[in-house]
Amino acid sequence: MKYLITFLKLLLATTLGFGQAHTADETALRAMLPNLATVIKKQDVKALDRYYTPDYLFVDQFGVRMNKAQRMAYIKSVKPFDMFVYEDVKVRFYGPATAIINSTVRNRVAGQAERKSSATLVMIKNAGVWQVASAQATPIVPAAPAVAAKR
Repeated sequence: MKYLITFLKLLLATTLGFGQAHTADETALRAMLPNLATVIKKQDVKALDRYYTPDYLFVDQFGVRMNKAQRMAYIKSVKPFDMFVYEDVKVRFYGPATAIINSTVRNRVAGQAERKSSATLVMIKNAGVWQVASAQATPIVPAAPAVAAKR
């Protein structure tokens, strides 16, 4: 009985500690997203370099795959966004150094219509710093009338 109580205390302490780490990490990740959005909006590829892992992979809304260098060159070459925000953010953890972020991204280039995408970011914690290892964006479009009627 004494061993069982000791085991349960250890289990509870470990579980609570793990949950607290996730709370701090989730706070850090949620705080990071507006900063990442600002860096993308400003086309600051030097700052962006710190957010992406060396083997970063991005799949855009057209299915185009880009590595880190290609993605940063693309961001630098296109018309800048006048709006870029992450919304409806959901964070899930898979161990102490891996997280998946699902969110809605709203962005707009000056003079163009606003676009909405569903974004998935794979986050890796390297030396205590969260970085994006992979990201994917899918356009959010209005449902077709037949599909909407079935819902």
